Amino acid sequence: MPIGKHVYESLLKEKHPTIKYIFVTDDIFLADNLLGEDDFTVVYITRGNDGDYFTKEEFTEYLCGKGFAYARDYFYLPVFMNAAAGRYIVRCFNSYYITYSENVWRIFKNKVKSIDYYKLHPESLLPAVREFINGLGNTKDAGSVESEDDRELNKIYEGTGYYSVNGQLYRSKGEDTIMVADFIPIPKGQIYRDDGVTRQTYFKIGAYKDGEYLPDITVSAKDFPSMTWLKSNWGYSASIAPNSSAKTHLEYAISAAGHKCAERSTVYTHTGWRKIGGQWAFLHGKGAIGAGNVQVELDAGLDRYFFPDNSGSYAEPYKRELDFLDVSTSKVTAPLIAFTYLTPLNEFMRQAGCEPNFILYMYGVSGAHKSTLAALALSHFGRFTHDTLPSNFRDTPNALEKKSSDLKDVLTVIDDYHPASGKNEACRLTDTVQQITLSYGDRGGRARLNTELKLQRSYIPRGNLIIAGEDIPDITESGIARHFLLEIKLGEVNRRLLSELQADSDALGLSMRGYIEWLREKAEGLPESLRRQFEIYRAESTEARRHARLASDVTMLRIGYDYFVDYGVSLSAIDADTSPNLKADAGRLFMELADEQSERVCAEKPSEKFISALRELLATKQCTVQPIGAPQYDNPSKQQGFIGYED
Repeated sequence: MPIGKHVYESLLKEKHPTIKYIFVTDDIFLADNLLGEDDFTVVYITRGNDGDYFTKEEFTEYLCGKGFAYARDYFYLPVFMNAAAGRYIVRCFNSYYITYSENVWRIFKNKVKSIDYYKLHPESLLPAVREFINGLGNTKDAGSVESEDDRELNKIYEGTGYYSVNGQLYRSKGEDTIMVADFIPIPKGQIYRDDGVTRQTYFKIGAYKDGEYLPDITVSAKDFPSMTWLKSNWGYSASIAPNSSAKTHLEYAISAAGHKCAERSTVYTHTGWRKIGGQWAFLHGKGAIGAGNVQVELDAGLDRYFFPDNSGSYAEPYKRELDFLDVSTSKVTAPLIAFTYLTPLNEFMRQAGCEPNFILYMYGVSGAHKSTLAALALSHFGRFTHDTLPSNFRDTPNALEKKSSDLKDVLTVIDDYHPASGKNEACRLTDTVQQITLSYGDRGGRARLNTELKLQRSYIPRGNLIIAGEDIPDITESGIARHFLLEIKLGEVNRRLLSELQADSDALGLSMRGYIEWLREKAEGLPESLRRQFEIYRAESTEARRHARLASDVTMLRIGYDYFVDYGVSLSAIDADTSPNLKADAGRLFMELADEQSERVCAEKPSEKFISALRELLATKQCTVQPIGAPQYDNPSKQQGFIGYED
């Protein structure tokens, strides 16, 4: 008797030691007569409702479902009287790649004998089948042997309609086998690159060719359908078959297999606060504070942004912050430390509607250690020196914009604003600093159109910026008001202490890591707390009648310094009784600095600049004026340098 459902299932699970071939047929004559051999058996496919035997639908469902792992160990030989049933089963073999199969009708066609002949001469059937099977054992055709590599590769494409034949990708069309590509693509990952504003999709793809695995590559979802990435990455090693539909099928095959087996992952491409799994975490170049197994990949040049590993206690590192306050005068270090500790609050101040909107501008003559002090502040967020600052004024405006967006909730520095050597250079520097000033001062980016006249994404600054330069840029009154100016004078920096802090800069990073962990514990309540604090300090600063923007700057610096002191109190590094005095002293200092800057802002008014220039011209006798009522010249306009009258 031919085998039915239960016997076939047992055969697959127990792996019969001698059986290699399995005939599948819907003809009862063949089913009864193709028996008696040790190396093959017969599965009968019923066309009725016999519960002991498979229907064609039941057989293919079992074969491609729970029986798949075992069914692949055999070589199938389908022979059907019903052509539709035969096509159904054969398509199952080819599409799901159970194993290679052969159409046994060749037994009859090659001998020019019909099945009716064998029904009249049943003794001839088994010898004919044996001859056919022996021929299969000697053939070198693709489709007669499944290699171990093919077995492994076909696990990837199981259920997709595509399969590996000798390490090449094939598909079936009816009873034909059609090449798609001369290699096997291996989809390994679907990567979402998240910059906090948009998510872009990339595919990680490997390949198998001629017994070797090609290097993994990463392809954007936008470029994936074109398939041009094949040659640019793998050269001659990966080719699409020369038929009109091969490229479309290759795209579909990779997508179908990737949907089943590619690992999904998110890679963050920015720093700062993000909610991951419902909890706040702070991203940096080597992972995240507050979350595990987080991938972060920053652009080239930003890989220095990372924190040292948790050291347990943060009290000792914080003491280095107190040394930082002594590295120069309090007019320099107090605003600098306040600005540094304000920066991780950006996300929560943004939620509160009072995000910092000014630039800390450090200026002074060459050799005053401006860049070194800026790098020391930046060392709270990574490993930096004055030679490795992330940006300078030789960078393009587009590059500066992109960095300002990626560096969220951390400090960045643009170094080397200097007197220009020519008119064109001066215009370029002024335009750049004006653009940067507007971006940070208004927290906005430049609008751009693409080739389809649609708005592209704008890069909005999300961190805080320090600029270091030799002089103050010649920009408008409102532009100067968007900077908080710190003058660094020669001889004011304690060079010995500066060198010590540079050598121990990891302590500053550890202190900042502890501060971020401290903020994380109270993150949910920070926006409301910061909003109330901002309103109180803002009212106090505005009463002094200084420029409105400077009043806002003072408010934010006071908040940053307050949090710096409160964090120290939490570590018992600062006495709680003295902390109110420390905050008050810093607040008065910031107001004094703002008042000094207000005078500079007034000096930048067009009317003030005009009068100042006029006085200089008159003092140097480069122009003249005549009093009203004085004896008139015949033609005053001919007098050298005459510009008008004075009252």
